[in-house]
Amino acid sequence: MTQHDSSPRREAVHLEDIFITHDLERRPRRLPDYQAENRGLVELARGLAQAPGSILQRVTEMARELCHAETAGISLIEQYEGHAVFRWRALAGVFASHLGGMTPRDFSPCGIVVDRRQTQLVSVPGRYYPYLNEAQPPIAECLLLPFFVAGEVRGTLWLMAHDERRKFDAEDVRVLSSLAEFTAAAYQVTEAVARVHSKQAELERSNRELEQFAASVSHDLREPLRTVTSYTQLLAQRYHGRLDHEADEFIAFTVAGAQRMEQRIEALLALAHLSTGSDFLPTSLAMILEEVVADLHSQLTAAGATVQHDPLPTVRGHAGQLRSLLQNLITNAVKFRHPDRRPHVRVSATKAHDQWEISVADNGIGIAEQHCERVFEVFQRLHTSREYEGLGMGLAMCKKIVERHGGHIRVESAPGQGATFVFTLPV
Repeated sequence: MTQHDSSPRREAVHLEDIFITHDLERRPRRLPDYQAENRGLVELARGLAQAPGSILQRVTEMARELCHAETAGISLIEQYEGHAVFRWRALAGVFASHLGGMTPRDFSPCGIVVDRRQTQLVSVPGRYYPYLNEAQPPIAECLLLPFFVAGEVRGTLWLMAHDERRKFDAEDVRVLSSLAEFTAAAYQVTEAVARVHSKQAELERSNRELEQFAASVSHDLREPLRTVTSYTQLLAQRYHGRLDHEADEFIAFTVAGAQRMEQRIEALLALAHLSTGSDFLPTSLAMILEEVVADLHSQLTAAGATVQHDPLPTVRGHAGQLRSLLQNLITNAVKFRHPDRRPHVRVSATKAHDQWEISVADNGIGIAEQHCERVFEVFQRLHTSREYEGLGMGLAMCKKIVERHGGHIRVESAPGQGATFVFTLPV
């Protein structure tokens, strides 16, 4: 909520009159429900993989559910009109309508939690912080925990009781501590995703080079993603077989999703690195092709594929990148082979003015005309991962390689008639 009342607090009430954290040690502790907690963490891990943008809200809903609280929330430290505030970024329960509200950084229960860097229990906080009385029903008790990112407090996770009979205990602290650790990881992921979206928007406006985006994405996502992967793999090791079959599937789904994201990050890095280096030397395409065919021998043999080539020129280029170019095109020809015939690839070259035109033709399933440009875009797939594995990066890398060598690439194809990829390289 936004502070409107800044009138002096009552002199009779002191800060330590409302902070009663020491009472937690004396209160009876309810029995833990590990099964419910484990199910909740699995659900959160799955949610983080599927929809990281809403994960903070899911954490508050889970905290409220597991701790049987009337209100739960997450407050993040932000700047507003030149002042530090706590913004209520996620709310669940009776105060849900106050989402987005603020409390002062230096005059709030959350501020005390951040300053002390530890769990705090507060009784009737409105006695010391009058602006909290604006929210109804009144707050009888509030349990708050800080969460840390790289050793710094970024916000608090908290529970509220509006019924005086509801008293938080040490079990609530334990559950909330577990959720606070998850919140820290989720916060890093959501911040990274937000940075990625921001950078993507900038790229669309300014048409910046893709390698800048890829390097930034990798840096922003790799570490928090490793945290999430480690967390879910720990769940898989610790609780596999102890929960129901559906929960085990959820854990496996989350781990697989995180691993796929890691693969995408690595692919983006590979694409970014194509723009590095300037060692363009005379390179024999015939020798490069022979090396590629040798490298793919097992794959070609298993598919019954054949590769033929006409005389190929020597061009000035980067040998490693040209090898990747031909390997991607031949691998695609084998992958997208026609079910009624063995794959066959033919590589040829013609000279036109000051450039060579290289053709890689196959007899595979072909590509519809409306998709002939789309196939060169990053992460664009014409088929599901169940039909054909891959990330949709191979042809995007081919395009990047050819353009870096000063050429262009296109595809000529029709469904069922194979595809011919044509790229140009300077003489």
